[in-house]
Amino acid sequence: MKKFFVIVMAVCLMTVTLCVTAFAAGSDTVALRVSALKKDGSTVFINEYSDLAEGWNQAIALANDGNEMKKNEYDRIVIDIYADWVAVDGGFSDSGVGFNSEAIQFPDDVRVTMNLNGHTIDRGIRDGYRYNGEVIRIGENADVIINGGTITGGWSCNVAGGIRIGDGANVTLNNVNVVGNIAEDSDGAAIAVYEGATLTMKGGSLADNAVLSTTEETASFSTGVLYVEDAEAHINGVTIQNNVAKNHGTQGIAVTAVKEAYVKLDDCKLLNNGGSDASLNCVAALSIIYAKDNSTIDITGCEISSNGSADACDHDTAIIYIREGSMEMIQTNLTGNRSRYLLKISDSANAKYSHIFIKGGSMKDNLVYGVFTGCCKDNAGSRIESVTFNNNKTAGADGKHTFCFDKATDLTFWRCELGDSTFNDRNLVKFTGLSMVQGNGLRLASVFGEGSVSDLISLLALAVSVASVVVIVVSNNKQDASEKKTANPDE
Repeated sequence: MKKFFVIVMAVCLMTVTLCVTAFAAGSDTVALRVSALKKDGSTVFINEYSDLAEGWNQAIALANDGNEMKKNEYDRIVIDIYADWVAVDGGFSDSGVGFNSEAIQFPDDVRVTMNLNGHTIDRGIRDGYRYNGEVIRIGENADVIINGGTITGGWSCNVAGGIRIGDGANVTLNNVNVVGNIAEDSDGAAIAVYEGATLTMKGGSLADNAVLSTTEETASFSTGVLYVEDAEAHINGVTIQNNVAKNHGTQGIAVTAVKEAYVKLDDCKLLNNGGSDASLNCVAALSIIYAKDNSTIDITGCEISSNGSADACDHDTAIIYIREGSMEMIQTNLTGNRSRYLLKISDSANAKYSHIFIKGGSMKDNLVYGVFTGCCKDNAGSRIESVTFNNNKTAGADGKHTFCFDKATDLTFWRCELGDSTFNDRNLVKFTGLSMVQGNGLRLASVFGEGSVSDLISLLALAVSVASVVVIVVSNNKQDASEKKTANPDE
């Protein structure tokens, strides 16, 4: 019995020891690991930290030390995050090279990779804007890669809500979700990209962000969940959804490109942006995608669905608004959107022209005043090719036609399936190729109109070629029969 009691006591003692040991180890759990990628491609371990702020500041201090980086032949610093990082009272830290006004900072010129490993960085601002209230600030000419995690909780009145990308920086986001951020009377609720910088985003999402304008005047410069100014953004396989404009309308709630910016959207989904849910207590965004100042938007293989607002048809709104710029849209479908216009293209006295090229895809089941308005002055290259239009319901007292043009344009429809579409004046645009028009069957659209002559000549040439072949075959058959009869007169 005594032996049994000793054994039990020993087990209990071991259990307590293990518990204490586990607790002690837990207090020293690695939250952040710092490594360096050398110029020869090898990786060097540097240090581990249980405190996120301390580890971050040390890592960024090293990345910012040009002499140390050069001496050790480090190409870039690699930071691995192993825990969610939630700010205290809306700030991560107010001191050190790794922080700027309590936001996380990548200083100018650094080369850093941050692996979030599925974790979240949350600045936690919930009670109102902060000056410099972004989550992450990336300095000028920095080269930054962020992988696999979530950026949230920013609310700024002077820069982006989520990530601010400084002039000339080169930033790559892989499978990063930038969600739940606010820009108040400012740019880029999720991401703002400035002069000469390049953003490449692959996978992930821009979702549940808000552009908040406090007055009607500030609504004119409160723009975009993704805001690109005199810079480039290449967005691939990203879902952009449930982003809203609060208090007053805003241009480009999903994407805004200004000052000769370039934005490329590939294989993206733009869903339910613009305050289409009345329960969100938001007004309609003035546009979902917006380009001006000779900026360019390229869209390929995207789905643009259920954007806009139920009452948007009563305001001057558009799903895509190209103002003094250009757009190329390939194999993209626009379905179930609600706005005054699906596409609005306009020129300005200060711009050369607005140019568009749309090929493939469809525009169906949208509730709009008109699918299309304005367009493409003095630019014969603008055209819509092989696009299917159908069941686009017109709304509002004046919504009588699918296509509403108030002046002659240089826009050409080429081999489009127009379904039940109607035009306020078909003579204001050009039609070439074969078009399918409901009730009229397959026919030549405006055969004798400008731009249609080449199609007519091609068809006539084809007909002449076929006729020539028939004549030659018939002639040869007759000649063969005559020769056969001459050779066999008794037959």
